[in-house]
Amino acid sequence: MYNYFFLFLVLIFTACDKNQTSELSVQETDLKLLVEQLEEVDNLVDNQVCDNEADWQFRPIGSKACGGPAAYIPYSIKMDTATLFALVEKYTEAQRKYNIEYGVYDDCAVVTPPSSVICVDGKPELFYE
Repeated sequence: MYNYFFLFLVLIFTACDKNQTSELSVQETDLKLLVEQLEEVDNLVDNQVCDNEADWQFRPIGSKACGGPAAYIPYSIKMDTATLFALVEKYTEAQRKYNIEYGVYDDCAVVTPPSSVICVDGKPELFYE
């Protein structure tokens, strides 16, 4: 939910030769795995009800081609954070490797961390001052 924009950017900025259909096929498979990993992370977060902002924090996720996180995700301190953090690290490393292997590039803009997480209609939202 929070990071599909960044996967869209990966699709747009991925360098590939359209004549290399077997390479594209492998790249599409790798991208599909990234999407599945991100969906798994999002599903864990989406299953949490946000009714107390004090129970929520945020964490960087993903890897921009120029370095640094691709985004931030909110998470409840009451959830299984060990599982979440392991999935976030797995996804981040997979995206870093994907960027290198397929020559992904981006705008090199620094993704600013949010200042907090707020609850809106039972869902967490990142808040930026």
